[in-house]
Amino acid sequence: MYNQYHTNTLETLEAFFSGHAYDSHRHDTFAVGLTLSGIQSFHYGGCVQHNIPGSTMVLYPDEKHDGMAGTHAGFHYKMVYIKPELIQQILRGSSLPFIKNGISQHPILFQKVKNLLSCLSPNYRNELEEEDAFYEFVMVLRDISGGLQKGKQPLDYSMAERAREYIHCSLQETISLADIEQNIGCDRWSISRHFRGIFGTSPHRYIIMRRLDQVKLFLLLKKPLAEAAIMAGFFDQSHMTKHFKKTFGITPLHWQSIVNRL
Repeated sequence: MYNQYHTNTLETLEAFFSGHAYDSHRHDTFAVGLTLSGIQSFHYGGCVQHNIPGSTMVLYPDEKHDGMAGTHAGFHYKMVYIKPELIQQILRGSSLPFIKNGISQHPILFQKVKNLLSCLSPNYRNELEEEDAFYEFVMVLRDISGGLQKGKQPLDYSMAERAREYIHCSLQETISLADIEQNIGCDRWSISRHFRGIFGTSPHRYIIMRRLDQVKLFLLLKKPLAEAAIMAGFFDQSHMTKHFKKTFGITPLHWQSIVNRL
């Protein structure tokens, strides 16, 4: 079983796996979810973690992880992938929340994530209810992470957001830190520090991820791989495929075959 669903801002995934689920990979979103049955095991933060029903998984952006069944019975889970900029629309420059080891036993967080996933069902959409559920989730996540946020120095949300907006306007071009520096009027190393603190990843990694988003869109439109790579701003198909597999743990063709079966 493998079901994927997109709202305008959030992506959800529900799946059942037995044995090995997916290779080590990373993405620039928070991965938040619940194990509905079985044991979901994964390498994260240098250790093997185990998520069971009743616990909440909160993986920080750009942290490597894989996935496998903890028992022969397999596991059933549901996730929502949340871009850090959506969380920052609420936190407005505070450090991103960080859950040590990627698993929380907090019962209120569990309930808020359960509510959010319920609101994101493809069979029922209420935008205001979704927004309320998302806001409540972010506030509880912020509160329970307490002093565990990554990074303690003050962050400049305005600087990071201007850099992000410039990137989105320039995705079809070659972008360097020097280009961002020149266009927003701040030195490149400050931009890099504040961008990482606000959005959980580097400007370069953010650019790669937005181009991979475009590749997915072009593949859904049945574009050939080579054409999709060039249209999204990659040097060639090989360059794109390397980043795609490193990010999602599967090749573009494998991803396309899964989506086509849905």
